[in-house]
Amino acid sequence: MPNGLSLGKLRSIYWRQLVEAVSPAIFYFQYPALRLFTEFVRLFAMPASARPAEARTAVLAPSTRGSLGDEAMLAVVARELQGKPVSLFYFVEPGDPLSRNLFPGAELNRLRFRTLPLVLFKLVWRLRKFERLWILGADMMDGHYSSTSSANRAALCHLAGVLGLESRILGFSYNETPTPVSRWAFRKLGQHSLLFARDPLSFQRLKSVAPGAAVLPASDLAFQLEPESTGICAEEIIASIRRMKSDNVRIMLGLNPNIALSPSGLKTNPDCLADYYVTELAEALSRHPMLGIVLIPHDTRLQTEEQGVNEFELGALILERLPEDCKSRILAITDERLSAREVKAICTETDGIITGKMHLAILALGSRRPVLCIKYQGKFDGLLQLFGLQECGVSPDDAFAQGAIGKMIETLIANRAEFSDRIVSRLDAVMHLSRSNFLDRARILTEKGEYPKGSGS
Repeated sequence: MPNGLSLGKLRSIYWRQLVEAVSPAIFYFQYPALRLFTEFVRLFAMPASARPAEARTAVLAPSTRGSLGDEAMLAVVARELQGKPVSLFYFVEPGDPLSRNLFPGAELNRLRFRTLPLVLFKLVWRLRKFERLWILGADMMDGHYSSTSSANRAALCHLAGVLGLESRILGFSYNETPTPVSRWAFRKLGQHSLLFARDPLSFQRLKSVAPGAAVLPASDLAFQLEPESTGICAEEIIASIRRMKSDNVRIMLGLNPNIALSPSGLKTNPDCLADYYVTELAEALSRHPMLGIVLIPHDTRLQTEEQGVNEFELGALILERLPEDCKSRILAITDERLSAREVKAICTETDGIITGKMHLAILALGSRRPVLCIKYQGKFDGLLQLFGLQECGVSPDDAFAQGAIGKMIETLIANRAEFSDRIVSRLDAVMHLSRSNFLDRARILTEKGEYPKGSGS
C-alpha cells in the first residue's frame, strides 16, 4: 500500500478525486436550472422598501477551519459587522468555537458544496431575505483547490445580485491558470457583482476573465488585523524573544516550518522533513552566532491525507532533534490555541519572516517586517509587487535545496533595512486598499483606489 496509507485513507483520497472530477459536469448541468430557480425566487424576495433599516448580511466563509489566514480574514469581517445582524454560511461543524467567538449571536449555517448540489438552491432561497452577500474569496476562486467550490462561489455572487442583493467577493487572488469551470462562472458576472482583487496581477487577470463585473483594486483583509500581545500563547513567546535579545541574540527571524510546498519525498515523511530543517538551521546558527529563530506555524490542519503531521507538530519535532547547543537560540510555537492576532504580535518582535504561507507574510508586512516568500500558484508575485519586493520570492525547488535556508537567512539579514524602507513607504496605501473592501457601493465605484505606484495597474 503506497506510503503506508491505510485502506480508509486511500478510499477517502479516491472518493475526493472522483467527486472533484464529476463536480464540474454537475455544475454545468444544474446552472440553467439554478438560474431559472433564482428568477422564481425573485417573486418572493423581500423588496428593498420592506427590508429592515439595518442591513442584514450573509457571509460565506472559507471552506475549512485550522488556518490562521482564514481566522485573520474572519476576524476583520467580524469587527466590521460588530453589532449588526449577520448570518454566517460555512463548511465546518456548527459548534466551531472560532465562528462562535468571532460572531457572537450570529446565525451559523453549515454547507456541503461538493457533496450536495441542492445546497445552492437552498442557499438562493435563503438569500431572498438578505440585503448583502459577502464572500471571502482568499485563494479559493481560481479552482486550484476545487474547481466546483470556486464556481459555486462565483455563481452565488451573480445570483445574489439577480435577487437584488449587494454582492461582493472580498480581497482575493486569481492565478494565471484558472480552471475552465471557474472562468466560465466568472464570465457570467455582471456589474452588480463587486470583485475586490487583492493584488495588481489578479486585477489584470480578473478584468480579462470577468469583463462584465466591477473589478476593483484592493488588498487582503488581513492587513487590517490588530495584534494581540497578551494572549495565552503570545505572551510567553514574546517574553522568550525579548529574553534572548537581552542575552546574546541580536537578530531574530521567524521561519514557517512549511510542509505543503516541500518535495513529495519529504512531505510524506515527517522524520526526514524534520531532519532537513534541523540540518539547515544548525548550519545557519553556526554561521551567525548572534542569530535567533522562532518557528511560526500557520495551520493545524493537514494539507493532504499523506501528510503525517501539521506545522505545530513539525515545529515540536524539529526542536526535539536540534543539537543542544542550538536549542537556546530556537523557539518553537507548539500550542495550537495560537490565534492570528497573536501571530501578528509575534511578527512585530522579529526582524523578518521566511514563509511559504500567504497570510503569515501579510501579517509580517502589516507589522512593517521584511519577508522572503516561497512562491506558489503565482499568488506571492502579486503580493510582493504591492510593496516593490519582487526579488523576495523564491521557488519551492530553490527553497528546499541543500543550504537554501541559510542563503535565505543571509539575504534577509543583509537587506532587511532596505526591504523595511520599501514596506513602510507603501503600507499606508496598501491599508487603504484593504479598507476599500468594506466601502459602500456608490463610494467605491466613484472613488476607486489605486495600487501603489510601480506595483502594476
